[in-house]
Amino acid sequence: MYTFSEYSIISAIDKVGLLNGTREEAKNVFLATSLNRFRALSRPIWYAVRSRLQYLLNAETPTLLGKHKEGGKL
Repeated sequence: MYTFSEYSIISAIDKVGLLNGTREEAKNVFLATSLNRFRALSRPIWYAVRSRLQYLLNAETPTLLGKHKEGGKL
C-alpha cells in the first residue's frame, strides 16, 4: 500500500525545505500517510502553505526549474 507522502509533490517540496517559513516545517505534516495532521493546523498556516505552493508552482518561478538557491533539485 502506498502512502500520501510517497507520491505527493507537496511532500517532495517540503523535504527539500521549500515550505520553510510557513510555520508547518517543524511538524512534518506532509510526511504522514494522510493530510489529517495538516488539516488540524490553523487557517493561517493553511493560507501560508497555499500561498507558497502557488508561488512555487507558478511557471515564472525559477525555484522548481532546477535553479534552487542551494543547487538542489526535487
